[in-house]
Amino acid sequence: MEFITEEVKTSLNLTDEQLNGLTPLLNDYIANVKNDFSKTANQNAEGILNGAALKVAEITKVQRNQGEKIADYILRANNEFNSSIKSDYESKKLDYETKLKEFDGAKGQKEELEKAKSELDEAKKKLADFDSLKEKADKFEETSQKLSQLKLDIAFRDVMPNFPDTANKYEVEAKWGNFKKNILEKYTIELVDTEPIAVDKENEHKRLKLKELVEKDEELTKLAQGREQRGTGASTKDKEKIDGVPFDVPKGATTEERSKAIQEYLLTQGIDKTSSKYSTEFAKYNELILKKGK
Repeated sequence: MEFITEEVKTSLNLTDEQLNGLTPLLNDYIANVKNDFSKTANQNAEGILNGAALKVAEITKVQRNQGEKIADYILRANNEFNSSIKSDYESKKLDYETKLKEFDGAKGQKEELEKAKSELDEAKKKLADFDSLKEKADKFEETSQKLSQLKLDIAFRDVMPNFPDTANKYEVEAKWGNFKKNILEKYTIELVDTEPIAVDKENEHKRLKLKELVEKDEELTKLAQGREQRGTGASTKDKEKIDGVPFDVPKGATTEERSKAIQEYLLTQGIDKTSSKYSTEFAKYNELILKKGK
């Protein structure tokens, strides 16, 4: 949306000429601030995630594979470390029990028995510490998920169009929400040098800039440009009011025009096609329009 509204323009006594000169400078400044914020947030997120991975590797001795996601790595390291601890404990326990059964008091056997007992105690300690380690791993995974969501939010926020003040906020929320939903169903989002990239889930080599997908979306483009203004040859007389219908309807509206008018009104009420109220409300207004409110 425009940074300098009519109210701000008036309060600052700005002329149109001054406003035209300021607008590109302010837009550049805002874009730079957004870019710096995104870059810092991305770097911080990467630093925390890499720190978590190093800590997990230090504790479990399980190394992260190249390109492996943090959450997947933590789960794998947790499972491998758990299996290793239990296997080591069972082995030490069996060794100690065997030496205990075979013990006949000889000095050499006594030393072996003490060594086996000491190793079994160490294995028990590791097994006892496992619950604490698992709790830490779970926290790392939770942190990873939160940071992944943060990066996703940043990615979409950076490419979101500047919708005009005249755009209905419910319509903006509905159409922007549908766009995000459709994108995330088909793509995974990665940040490459702070640039949001959409990677096709079926073909990882098919990569598109997220902002390009925004620009190709006709619904968002129309909404960002604002409603098309009517020319002098098509005034408000081309629309009519119908009893019970809270919006104007084109005279002699076609099925397409009628549907569009109803849909646009419902969006202003926060009701999109995914809403449970949509079908009922659409049918109600459609019938009223067809019957001319009778």
